[in-house]
Amino acid sequence: MALLTAATRLLGAKNSSCFVLAARHASASSTNLKDVLANLIPKEQARIKTFRQQHGKTVVGQITVDMMYGGMRGMKGLVYETSVLDPDEGIRFRGHSIPECQKLLPNDPMFKLVAQLYKIVPNILLEQGKAKNPWPNVDAHSGVLLQYYGMTEMNYYTVLFGVSRALGVLAQLIWSRALGFPLERPKSMSTDGLMKFVDSKSG
Repeated sequence: MALLTAATRLLGAKNSSCFVLAARHASASSTNLKDVLANLIPKEQARIKTFRQQHGKTVVGQITVDMMYGGMRGMKGLVYETSVLDPDEGIRFRGHSIPECQKLLPNDPMFKLVAQLYKIVPNILLEQGKAKNPWPNVDAHSGVLLQYYGMTEMNYYTVLFGVSRALGVLAQLIWSRALGFPLERPKSMSTDGLMKFVDSKSG
């Protein structure tokens, strides 16, 4: 339950759907994740069912609202119910922006080296035209942080990365099965965002 509460807190009320806000409220009144989900999922299913009945044939671009929920190859977007980042807020960790977090990072030679490489190398690779995406992946930074905190067994790094990524995949799998959504999605938006879009078009 602490994980659900922490996750919803990180999303922030400003960019949370009503479903996330309901989850936050429910998680405060119950310590059983199964009970929280058993209470929330039918309500969200009913909300989406009503929305699809009213606006399922509404055309958005070259597809309909029903296609967004049902899934279809070649589509440009589908509905996605996890966090939708506020562009003004950006990614935040425990209420801090990325630059604020960087000020709190360790004063360690290896970490500083990775940070400098991140600033210098991508521009050089772009100028030479040798890489379409020259930015280092998260493993470069997290590996150095794990070293700093004493996790020197590099064989375990991939395991830790996999476990951390699995949390997001498993969370999405739960909602996919509960709400009948397809597993894979292209560019996405939330139900709340889709409702606002449809209202603006029909109003």
